[in-house]
Amino acid sequence: MAQSSTNAALSPWKVVSLDSFHTPERTQASQWRRSWRAATTWMIGKEASERQAKQESELRALPEVKLAHVAPLIDWMPATERLKQALKDYEDAPVVLFISPPYGGHSTVVSQWAAQQDIPCLTVPTLKELVDGSLAWVEDATQLKRWAIPALEYHFLRHTNGLQGVRELLERALSGRLGQSVMGCDSWTYAYLQHAVGLEGVPVLTLQGLEDQALKHVLPFSDHEALNARFALAQRGILSSQQGRWQVAPLSYASVRQLLESRNYLVDPL
Repeated sequence: MAQSSTNAALSPWKVVSLDSFHTPERTQASQWRRSWRAATTWMIGKEASERQAKQESELRALPEVKLAHVAPLIDWMPATERLKQALKDYEDAPVVLFISPPYGGHSTVVSQWAAQQDIPCLTVPTLKELVDGSLAWVEDATQLKRWAIPALEYHFLRHTNGLQGVRELLERALSGRLGQSVMGCDSWTYAYLQHAVGLEGVPVLTLQGLEDQALKHVLPFSDHEALNARFALAQRGILSSQQGRWQVAPLSYASVRQLLESRNYLVDPL
């Protein structure tokens, strides 16, 4: 327990209410760089741009073992500790939502929090239950004083029958008939359910975005490993360094985007 408290105190993660969330200041500079690259591509022309794009096979040439070593899974436990602390301010709320961008860790964080608190997680309904509009999985929560859903996005489909279960669950939960719950969901799901079901008055928590200096404490590799990886990618022509700042080389930008998309990373539009 003392170790967990220490980790939480040193963690760069911060759980905030959605109303308090703000994007990192450096994102504006990133936007200018993206706009400049897009303008450059337009001026060079499509044919030249296609000639410059490197083959994705060069990125995939590294064995999975090496890729896993260069970019291992993120340790979400410090964020879980932050969530536990933040929830102390919502002890009387029947429902609290914890959201993140798609693949942003909400499911893992809520699962870890529930395991720490010995709180059961509701079983994900089957496809048939969702298609039929069955409420059987909702009834599982009626006998529980506290429960959790790590990934709410897997508990509904976007049509009339598919929404019946999640609509009934939220109606009962918000009225206090289902005890207390913490639900994780991605930001797209949250935006959709706001319009399709209504989430007025529900407390919403999220992870504050990290500035550059904080990122190095979160990414799961040391400065030495990161530097070696950057040099290795630079030798392949994938990264370049300009005035001490590393960036994806223009010739490799399209291939890097394609690789990230294939691995389910959320890639912003150009």
